[in-house]
Amino acid sequence: MIATQTTNLVRLTVGPVTVGLDMDRVLGIERGDRVRPWPDRPDLAGRITNRAGEWPVLNLASRLDLDHSPNLRTGQVVLTAVAGERHGLLIDRVSPITRLSAADVRAVPKSVARRGLFFDGLLMLDGRPLLLLDPDRLAGQVDLFAAEDDNPPPAAIRTSSRKLVSDRLLVIGQSEYPLPGGRVVGFGLPVGCVVEIIEAPAGTLVPGAAEHVREVTEWRGKPLPVIDLAAWCGLRMPPPSVRRVVVIRTATREPVGLLAGPGVRMFPLPLPNAPSRRPITLTEDRVLGVFDTNELTLVIPDLAKLTQS
Repeated sequence: MIATQTTNLVRLTVGPVTVGLDMDRVLGIERGDRVRPWPDRPDLAGRITNRAGEWPVLNLASRLDLDHSPNLRTGQVVLTAVAGERHGLLIDRVSPITRLSAADVRAVPKSVARRGLFFDGLLMLDGRPLLLLDPDRLAGQVDLFAAEDDNPPPAAIRTSSRKLVSDRLLVIGQSEYPLPGGRVVGFGLPVGCVVEIIEAPAGTLVPGAAEHVREVTEWRGKPLPVIDLAAWCGLRMPPPSVRRVVVIRTATREPVGLLAGPGVRMFPLPLPNAPSRRPITLTEDRVLGVFDTNELTLVIPDLAKLTQS
């Protein structure tokens, strides 16, 4: 984490991701074409030798679980210390230095943070969240960097028959995920937890976060984690293409955004329904119930578990 009142920050770009790194952690920058193979270490991108000695080079894209490999001819290597040992980080490019105040650094939202995450803070830069890389989290030992989920998903089920009990309206985050026969699936949200519905600006990918965390974007000057509700509930479908996000209030008062898709609607309750018997695969412990209405199949997610996961 940035320790001084003000600091210089460099931006490292690798594939689709740009992260920040405290300049105090940078011991040097080398050209990628200086990397030489290390046949005995297939877990490394190679090694660089300079006047300070030999530096094992990590492929930052691999460490962040990105499907990308920087080109050695055009890439760069940032020399730093990883868990007390010197390493190089192979990236695509280094961006100009930015000076910032430590007061601008914020904690990674709890809905994003988990054991194995490689970042220890973020800041809003040019209207977008910039994640701050902690090199020590990349490797204590190089082969032990893999992110580990504190809450592994429970077994999936086919249907749910719990009763839907509420006396409030529901906002339907309706995603166009047709079931057999063309039936549409929607997600029911209590109106009381909804703060705002926005057209969200493009956000920042979070390497190492859980699969349902799509990105972090900006909302009212604050970082907003954006969740794919379908993925969290166990529906393995493409996320909505529309950038509409429902911002909900959580028990910790930390806002969370839910991808909403093109059809956000509101229904009065009670809503005529019956427990669904359709073949839909969901994660049991993350869903309060699945119901068929006249128009759609309604999934009620357990928002308390979502915001605590």
